[in-house]
Amino acid sequence: MRSGRGWHWGWRCSVAAFAALVWAASLQALVVTRGPLLQNPDNDPTTMTILWWTDSPGDSTVEYGTTTALGQSVFVPAAGSCEVGNAGTCHSVRLTGLTPGTRYYYQLSSNGVVLQPVSLDTYFTTLRAPGDPGEIFFTVIGDWGSGATAYYDVANNQNAADPPLVFTVGDNAYQNGTQSDWDSNALPAYSVLFRRAMFFPVLGNHDLNSVGASNWASSAEIRMLQMPRNAPAGQEERYWALESGNVLFLGLDANSPALNSTQRAWIQNQLATTTRKWKIVFLHQTPYSCANGLASIGSDLTVRSQWGPLFETYGVDIVFTGHDHIYERSKYWDEYLPDGSAGQDGKGTVYIMTGGGGAALDSAANVDANGPYRQPLLGSKTYCPWLAQDCPGGPSNYCSFARYQHAAVRITNDTTLTVQAVDRNNVVFDTFVIVKANPTATPTGTPTATATPPPSHTPTALPSSTATPSSTATLTPSPTFTFTATATATLVPTATATWSPSATLSPTSTPTPTGSFSPTRTATMTATPSMTATRSPTQTPSATAVATFTFTAVPTATPSISASPTASPTPTPSASPTVSRTPTATRTVTNTVTATATPPPSATPTPTTTPPPALCIGVAPGNPCAPGRGAGAKDCHLEFAVPEPAPRNRAGVPLNRIVCVDGEPTCDRDGDATNGTCSIPVHFCLNNRDPRLPTCFAAGATLVDLRRPDNRSADPADQANLAALRAVFGSGGFGLTVYERGVLSQVGTPLWANDWCSGEVLLTVPVRLTTRGSLPGTRRVRILLAAGNGAVDPDTLVLQCRPSP
Repeated sequence: MRSGRGWHWGWRCSVAAFAALVWAASLQALVVTRGPLLQNPDNDPTTMTILWWTDSPGDSTVEYGTTTALGQSVFVPAAGSCEVGNAGTCHSVRLTGLTPGTRYYYQLSSNGVVLQPVSLDTYFTTLRAPGDPGEIFFTVIGDWGSGATAYYDVANNQNAADPPLVFTVGDNAYQNGTQSDWDSNALPAYSVLFRRAMFFPVLGNHDLNSVGASNWASSAEIRMLQMPRNAPAGQEERYWALESGNVLFLGLDANSPALNSTQRAWIQNQLATTTRKWKIVFLHQTPYSCANGLASIGSDLTVRSQWGPLFETYGVDIVFTGHDHIYERSKYWDEYLPDGSAGQDGKGTVYIMTGGGGAALDSAANVDANGPYRQPLLGSKTYCPWLAQDCPGGPSNYCSFARYQHAAVRITNDTTLTVQAVDRNNVVFDTFVIVKANPTATPTGTPTATATPPPSHTPTALPSSTATPSSTATLTPSPTFTFTATATATLVPTATATWSPSATLSPTSTPTPTGSFSPTRTATMTATPSMTATRSPTQTPSATAVATFTFTAVPTATPSISASPTASPTPTPSASPTVSRTPTATRTVTNTVTATATPPPSATPTPTTTPPPALCIGVAPGNPCAPGRGAGAKDCHLEFAVPEPAPRNRAGVPLNRIVCVDGEPTCDRDGDATNGTCSIPVHFCLNNRDPRLPTCFAAGATLVDLRRPDNRSADPADQANLAALRAVFGSGGFGLTVYERGVLSQVGTPLWANDWCSGEVLLTVPVRLTTRGSLPGTRRVRILLAAGNGAVDPDTLVLQCRPSP
């Protein structure tokens, strides 16, 4: 009998050989070492720039089209020099003549070799044309590029949500913003998402540590990326403006050398001259922070005094910030008059600090009888009157949370902006809504003509339009701010993505306005699922009831709302995961794949789209997946979902050994106890976010080598099992590149979707027939899988069929 030690030594040699195979394959063509990254330096909805880098010089070709058939291409000769990398290794291709607001699929090549094949998972979406009221969806992260576990969780959640745009509020690459920091701590977890989403960061202090804030142009971020080039001469890409549909986005540099008159004048000009309805700002050093903890920094008073008056005067809807590593949301905050002096004039903005992208967290606000406050070590208390207090779960309901998170923002129908704060477990813990209705004209006489100026989106002075001296039309703009506080959020694991429309409950009564200011408070209760469309099923927060209080500002008085909104949660039932294991009768030595994994048809599934079940996302002992006995840091790349009941180790994890008795219905799908064969069902699961394997991170699957069954075997069962593995891993299933014992069998493309399982695959195991009668028969499956991060996961599954008694 072969010794255990010898077997393990042979297996290690196989792993080494496969790693060498992957390395040798890389020598035959250029290898992408960074990217692709989607950029738009033109701020133009008809263009897109795609960046990538290779290990050796080469030319650049991008093929693209509105379907995976592509049809158009752009060729660029090898670069003579590169800001990052050696000559010819940087690739920048600008596509023009694109249709705004349209999805395009693409494929990258160098020197005639395809480096990034076209797939249903490789696409970009162009910016929307001016005035296009279509949905705008983006995410915001801050203080994120740490390489820590939480950073991967936050990235995976965004990858599942599939935003076309990703913005940051700085501190993108810890600790010092070097190219190595970007390549090791920032880009890896986002490598899949950034193939589909345009990426727009701003500069944080850590991004400039290696060069100094005054030498920003020499930073890796500026040299590597191509931000919109619409800042003043000499300041291009340091700060920028981007437009999509009716939204103006401003990315600013809040590091101290940039807090000068040049940038301030540029900000003022951008805000004063834009015709876009929505105004969103991103910057790093937050002007309002109630964070605590030894490393917290607090409010930047220079940023507040320099830029706060501009944000308020020109009606900025939201300012996203970072610097302190927590999540906070302000009230609709009005602190300045237009000349910069302190005072309230009805013009304000909302500040959201989203600094929990992956770096070590600070602490949330403290609260005493006087309200929320910040108190640094050996310092005095600083109270935070700006902090909103409509966040269940926050300290005394104040909107301050020490959680890893990102912000997801949707603007729908050009009237409703919704922000959701999503933590690392994919739970929405804060929801905030701004509604901007178009202005309505209320004539005070019988005007001979009515002029309708563009709507105003600040809750202040009502513009009037006079048709004749005796006839005036009074316009009442409705910058309606809707504050929506979520109730409790609970995780309900689901096996497939579920889609539930919003359920509207009965409205409450509308208070009668009085002569003094009393905002129109039309309260409506809306049960809103906190889950948005996901590309692959994950643990999904259940629907939570939220209370929405809409009030329209009247310019003659200052709003004062004393009542605190409360919500009565009405959760929407969510199905618990179930794994269907209906026996399929078969008496032949033939493997049946009842369902195969197919890539998602698009990143925005319709309600009829049902992704394959995510079987390996549960905790022990309920998780049915056997990791396969590889290294713990690699075992999540490929796992086997085995039939229950399965033997488990002390930690409740199924063993990679299935023992079945011929005819036993739980593990023998042919249902025949007399045919001497077990048809054992197994699901093969890739890119698993398995909570039992906390040191392993899903990173995509690129290559697979089928080691067992041996393709040289003439045994019918081995041949049938090998055919089933080819079908599930090759072109009929996952679509990967497949090797068999080190020899190329099928050419495919990587699979990047997380938690992707095949359907039930029946593997044939006959009993052994001897002169002494029937004895247990054994078959082994041995697979090497190369992940997108270069890891090789070696996995073994042992299957035994015992004769029926």
